[in-house]
Amino acid sequence: MPAYNESQRTGPPEEAYPDADYFTSPTRIFKLIQQRRWDDAISHLRQAPDEAKRWVVRKYDKEVTMRRLPIHEACIRGPTVSVVVALIDANRHGVKEQDLNGRLPLHHACAKGATPDVVLKLVYAYPNSIDAQDKYGKTALDCVKESINPSERLMKLLQKRPSHFMNMSPELQVDEDQYNRKSRGLESPARNSRGYSNSQPGSFESPRPRGFESPKPRYSSDRHSMDEAARHKQMITEATISGLENELHKVNKMLEEKTKSEEDLQNSLQQLRLQKEDETKTLQDEVAKEKAFRNADATAFNEEKMIIKQKVEGIEKESKDKSEEITLLKTLLEKSQGGASSAQIDLIQEREKVKDLLDKVSSLESEASTLRSEVASTKENASIAGDEQQQIIQGLEDKLAEFVELMADAEASLLEKGKQVKVANAEIEATNESMMTLEAEKQQEIDDLHSHLEELEDVIADLEQRLKESEKYRN
Repeated sequence: MPAYNESQRTGPPEEAYPDADYFTSPTRIFKLIQQRRWDDAISHLRQAPDEAKRWVVRKYDKEVTMRRLPIHEACIRGPTVSVVVALIDANRHGVKEQDLNGRLPLHHACAKGATPDVVLKLVYAYPNSIDAQDKYGKTALDCVKESINPSERLMKLLQKRPSHFMNMSPELQVDEDQYNRKSRGLESPARNSRGYSNSQPGSFESPRPRGFESPKPRYSSDRHSMDEAARHKQMITEATISGLENELHKVNKMLEEKTKSEEDLQNSLQQLRLQKEDETKTLQDEVAKEKAFRNADATAFNEEKMIIKQKVEGIEKESKDKSEEITLLKTLLEKSQGGASSAQIDLIQEREKVKDLLDKVSSLESEASTLRSEVASTKENASIAGDEQQQIIQGLEDKLAEFVELMADAEASLLEKGKQVKVANAEIEATNESMMTLEAEKQQEIDDLHSHLEELEDVIADLEQRLKESEKYRN
């Protein structure tokens, strides 16, 4: 907002009427107008009319952001005609003063949707305000067009030239109370000099108090002024009637639209009610079907659960049997391992016996060789020894044959024991391999049974969860 310039001041000098600070010392009339206390404002103006000439200034950081007269503020607040008349009477130059935005009181009144009577008072007080522009180049007519609810009556009024209002004398302005009585059809009939009503001869009404007399021209002989007054009254009456007719037409149109909208609303409600009933019925059918389906599903679930329980019991029994069989096999394996150990001990003992036999055979062979050498030497000396020597030789040969036979028996026994040891070792190895294979197979079967059992437990848990959800939904 631009700063205030002293060249904008058009009223009396500042020494006579100093500006009032908006925050610290606003005038009493300005505060009453802001509070829309119109009657109190009029009463205060009678006591302090000079306050209507004081500007109220608002400053921020020593910069003027607002500067208004009370009449500017009143036109912004939607005043009554009486307040505007009182402010004009207290400060005739107020209607010509511009605020910081270059706006006259008429600009504010038109922008805020003031009544046509207020606008007429402002125009009569300063007719040239119709063509006045603010610093944005807008007239009062532009302010009406940009307002929230533009008034056609105001636009027609402001489209007239200022000269139209200059030709009318200020005394021709209709008093507010009298204008209101006329607009409501309450104007009293004309009276003669004795106080009798011309419309009802013989009736008597008390004379009206001062201030309610019909406006008279400045000079009774001035026929032109009387015509102007009559024309002005007729213009106001026609404008009022036209406004009332427009309002009545709008009200009738609104009533018709409201009636039509109510009928449409009733039809919509009826259709909505029928639609909701159909939807409710469909939903009930779906709920019944869902309940039946849930019941059938629960029955099938119970049957499936019983079957699974039977399978689980069979698997547990089979697992128990397999465990017992594995225990028995382990016992047999332990016994077989014990038998193999004893067979190995016997084999070791037989090997020691064979070794002893081999030692004996070796000693026998050495003895046999000794005997052979002795026999050979004896044969050489046979001719010398005679029959006695022959007997000794024969005994040695018999003994040698006996040793050879014993050695052959020992070798045969040794071979037999070796064969038995080999067979025993082969049987032990085969038994061990068979037991290990069988144990691995049984352990695999047990693992498979446990895995299958876990799967069945998961299936049972899932079925129980589904059963709980079904029971919850059923409830």
